[in-house]
Amino acid sequence: MAINPKIKQKAEDIRSKIFGSEVRESLASGIEAISEDVEATIGRQDYVEEQFQDVLDETTGKDVISAPELIAARNGKSNLKTRLDDEHAQVTAQLQQTEQSLSSQLAHIDNIKVGGGVKMEPEDASQRMLDLLNGGTIEINSIPQDKSVTPIKTTFIKKSTNLFNRGRLVSGYALGQSDGNPTPNTNWSYTNNYEPIDRNTSYSIRMVSEMLDGTYARVLIYNSAHQFVAQSPLSTASNGVAETVINGGDNYYYIRTSVYNDETIFDSLQINKGSNLLNYEPYYQEFDGNTTFPWMTTENEGWSV
Repeated sequence: MAINPKIKQKAEDIRSKIFGSEVRESLASGIEAISEDVEATIGRQDYVEEQFQDVLDETTGKDVISAPELIAARNGKSNLKTRLDDEHAQVTAQLQQTEQSLSSQLAHIDNIKVGGGVKMEPEDASQRMLDLLNGGTIEINSIPQDKSVTPIKTTFIKKSTNLFNRGRLVSGYALGQSDGNPTPNTNWSYTNNYEPIDRNTSYSIRMVSEMLDGTYARVLIYNSAHQFVAQSPLSTASNGVAETVINGGDNYYYIRTSVYNDETIFDSLQINKGSNLLNYEPYYQEFDGNTTFPWMTTENEGWSV
């Protein structure tokens, strides 16, 4: 333990002084120096005790080493800092893994070249597809998915060029010009099926009527959800003939026809694909060229009665 330099000097004086007065002075001075050290130590002790009491007061008198709340908060670690540092490191690592996973998935999505209007490149084809293109074989005995092959898409079903099916006319109603829905009208009829048409394709329409200078037929157009899109009215000229062309749109999927109750119109209305009008042909669907089903339609590209 280090000795106060003042006390050490007084001790040397006591050992070396000859005269009594000098020795007594050294003794007295040394005792005073010791008293000063004692007072300084007492002051420091009082300050330490005051700080310790403040700590005790702040912990509500609990034993900070064994307080149940603090022990539980450490979760087995030596102190709270260690536990919090470990958890911070774990969360940071998890976030980095999540970020890497998301980046990988986004990169995969960006590399998808089929769908979404992106053209497929040759290198995107699977090996099985390449083998088929190079003369490979494919199993043809599998069962097609439901509705993947519709009657009209087969080679044994023949259909008229005319899309107007008078066999589906419902009398006493006309299709509304603004919404395409049937409304009561004793002078009109309408076809109650939705006849499929090709999108972005022109269709020619022609009819003959004994009634002149008037609108006696309308072709109404619907989207894929059977919602009304547009109409194409047919107004006869002075010769009783009405002709028009529907310029197809991207959302043109189906048509229905609303006509004035007149046999002349029924027997002359022709709606055919293309911008060139074909000769009138009654609506029909034939099976194997023998049996005719004028009452059938391709509603939803399947059989409907």
